[in-house]
Amino acid sequence: MVRLTNQQQEDLYKQKLKEVNIANINTQEIMDEILPNWEDIEAQNDIVFSNMLIFGFQGSGKSLSADWIINQAEKKYGKENVNAIRSRYPYRIIQAIENKKVNILVFEDATLRKISDDELLDFFNVRHIAKERGTLKIGYILNIINIHDFYSVKKVMRTTFDFMILCSSPTNQYDFNAFSKFTGKEILRTFMSLQKLKRKFRIFKRLKVFWYLGSSGYMETGIPSEGFEVRNLDNEVVILMYRRGMSVRNQLLIVGFILLIWFIIISQTF
Repeated sequence: MVRLTNQQQEDLYKQKLKEVNIANINTQEIMDEILPNWEDIEAQNDIVFSNMLIFGFQGSGKSLSADWIINQAEKKYGKENVNAIRSRYPYRIIQAIENKKVNILVFEDATLRKISDDELLDFFNVRHIAKERGTLKIGYILNIINIHDFYSVKKVMRTTFDFMILCSSPTNQYDFNAFSKFTGKEILRTFMSLQKLKRKFRIFKRLKVFWYLGSSGYMETGIPSEGFEVRNLDNEVVILMYRRGMSVRNQLLIVGFILLIWFIIISQTF
């Protein structure tokens, strides 16, 4: 494999986008829709709710894209105002909603397990459940569902979303035809032409295709630049996500703390 410096990869990225006629990257435009201003949310005096579908094959960057969105939310609303949680089980996510301005609920690997209709219905009705329980009265809930196969998921997940992000181009004809109804075939074919470069050079993974209520185009996501928190409910531990800026000493302290908790749990079990 050819090894390129970061600058060479950046130059190659810009060159290839020019070759396939990708001139407009609408990241800020779509992010303003995904993460609306708090004043606009507060003015509705209600719980504002959005569903997002993130599609991509394993290793294409679905979870990283969700992490990046969480990181952007913490920068915009303040880290103390964001409750970010992830799980493969919707009922766990619903139980973990907090009385904060923003709740970002990441349903991981939705394609890999069977989900009951009741569990899925509750996930999509989460704002009503939060109201009934008195957990939240005013705020923003963003549901993010990660899938790698469009047609294998239940119909409600394929039809009930406000935003869609494609991390990779679909390879089977069924998914290609389905997504092209949203984005148009030209965008998907152009996106597909870059798939080989995505496998070779990480920088190309930043490019995504988005759809939002009738409009579609290209956006870029990155690696979170600052520390952020996301509660992994399947591991029952708060995972501190740090991509840059953390010293080795602090990393070792966190690993040691997690191992200590694990040891205590195992000791109590036996």
